[in-house]
Amino acid sequence: MRALLQPEPACKQCQSKSYPGILDHEELFQSNKGQSFKCQSKTQLHMAENLIIKLIPLQIQAFDLPKDTFGKETECLADYTKRILPIVVGAVVAGIILIGVLVYVLMRERRGRGYEQL
Repeated sequence: MRALLQPEPACKQCQSKSYPGILDHEELFQSNKGQSFKCQSKTQLHMAENLIIKLIPLQIQAFDLPKDTFGKETECLADYTKRILPIVVGAVVAGIILIGVLVYVLMRERRGRGYEQL
């Protein structure tokens, strides 16, 4: 992927500046044929030291685009992580609470055992 950013012709003092950039050997937006790639999170393409392209939100489809619609969506990794992370954290917290309750119950039962008073 190649990019070249140049100022508008109306800017006389900026005309000598240009920012070229290239990304080689990277698969940026992966999806199967007939499907679209969708990402609600911020996507940054670092083309060069002085050229970064930011895409928010993004939905693209390269092949077999039905009229005025996109195919089935392929979710980007950043969106997947944002969706799955709270579920994983909640499961870990629930597991810790369950272990704490079980330890409490077992310790309480163990204290009750012993010699009976006459």
